[in-house]
Amino acid sequence: MNYKTLLIALCLFAICTCDLSYLRMDDQNVALPSPDRNLPTAEYLAYHKYPLEVHYVTTEDGYILKYNRIQAKKSKIVSGKKPIFLQHGLLDCSDTWIINEEKLAPAFILANAGYDVWMGNSRGNMFGRNHTTLNPDTDKAFWNFSFDEMSKYDLPAGFAYIANVTGFDKIHYVGHSQGSTTMFIALSTRNQGVLKYLDKVAAFGPVAKVKNEYSKVLSALADYNVDWLMYALGIHEVFAYSWLKHPFLETVCGFLGKVCRAFLGPIADTDPKVDNYKRMDVLVGHDPAGTSLMNMEHWKQMVKQGNFQAYDYGAIENLKKYHSLKAPLYDLTKIQEKVYLFAGSTDSLADPTDVAWMRTQLPNFWFKEYNYGHCTFMWGISNEHMDDLLNILQGQDPTPTPSSQ
Repeated sequence: MNYKTLLIALCLFAICTCDLSYLRMDDQNVALPSPDRNLPTAEYLAYHKYPLEVHYVTTEDGYILKYNRIQAKKSKIVSGKKPIFLQHGLLDCSDTWIINEEKLAPAFILANAGYDVWMGNSRGNMFGRNHTTLNPDTDKAFWNFSFDEMSKYDLPAGFAYIANVTGFDKIHYVGHSQGSTTMFIALSTRNQGVLKYLDKVAAFGPVAKVKNEYSKVLSALADYNVDWLMYALGIHEVFAYSWLKHPFLETVCGFLGKVCRAFLGPIADTDPKVDNYKRMDVLVGHDPAGTSLMNMEHWKQMVKQGNFQAYDYGAIENLKKYHSLKAPLYDLTKIQEKVYLFAGSTDSLADPTDVAWMRTQLPNFWFKEYNYGHCTFMWGISNEHMDDLLNILQGQDPTPTPSSQ
C-alpha cells in the first residue's frame, strides 16, 4: 500500500467513523444493481435516450471545463429553447443532475419541460482537469484555487459561452451547495461577467456562512489538521474520481446497500430517510469527482472562523493580495437580484440556522424549506422542489408554507 492509498483510507475512516445508523436502516429503499450504473456520461444519456452535446469552456486563467448540454428525451438539440445553467456542489460534477431515477433527476425534468439544459463543471473535478498550459498531474500550480476562483473565472466563462452558442442574453441559473456559494460571491462582488447574463437565480441547499454545519466531511476537516500532511506529501488533489472509482465498489453498492451507504453516505451527506439509496451504485460511478486541497482548506477556514469570506492566505500574503491583513468578507446585503432559496430542514451543510442568517442579509429573496437533507435536491425520492422551480421559471412564484416564512 503506497502513502496515497494509506492516506485516503485514513481520511475516509476519520470521516465515516463507522456511522452505524446507516446500517440499521431497513432494505426497503435498496434494489438490485442498476443496469446503467457503469455507464460514462455519454453512454448513460444515450441509454436514457437524451441528446447530448459536449462543449469545452476555457476560462480567462486557462482552465478548460467540460459542459454537457441536453434537451428533451428522444429529441434532437435545437436552437430557440430557453437556456438554464446548472452548477454542481463540492466534490461533485455535472453528472449529479442526471443520476437519480429519470422521473426525479433535475436535468431530465427541466429538459422535458422544454429547457435547453447546460450542466457545468468546476475546475479540478474529473471534467475540469485540463488547462491551456498547466498539467494537473505534474504542476502543483494547477491546484492553486478555491471556490473564489470558481466564482471569479468559471462562472463568467460559462455564462458567456452559453450566451454565445444559444443567442440568449439572459440565462436561468440553478446552483446546488457550492454552486450556490460561487453565485453568492459573484452577486455580492457585482461581477459584471455574471450579472449581465442573469435571469432567475435558484439556490438548492444554499451555502454561504457554515458556522453551524455538521457535515461529516467539513467537520472532519475542521477537527483533524491533515491538510499540512497532505501538502507535505505533495498531494494537492483530493477525493479524485480515480481514487474511489472501481467496478467492485459499484457492484458492492448494488448488492450490499447497507454496507455501501454506511461507508459513502456520511461522505456525501446523504440521508437514508429521504434520499434514493436504490441508486447508490449509480452514484459511486460518478461521485465523488474531486477538487483541490486548497478548496477544501477554504471550506475548513470558513467552518473554523464562522464567516463567509475569501480564502485566508495569512497576514503577509493577505496584505499582498487583498491589501488587508485579513481575508475580506463577502457581503450578502450588496446583492440586488432576487434569489430563490430552496432549503432542507435536516441539511447538515446548509444548516437551517445558517440559512436563517442568510435570510437576514439578503435584500430580496423567496424561501421555502423542505423535509430534505443536503443532497436530496439531487438524489432524493421527492421532486416537490422541482415542481416549485418549474413554476418559478414560468413566472409563478409558489407561496411558501407558513413554516417557511
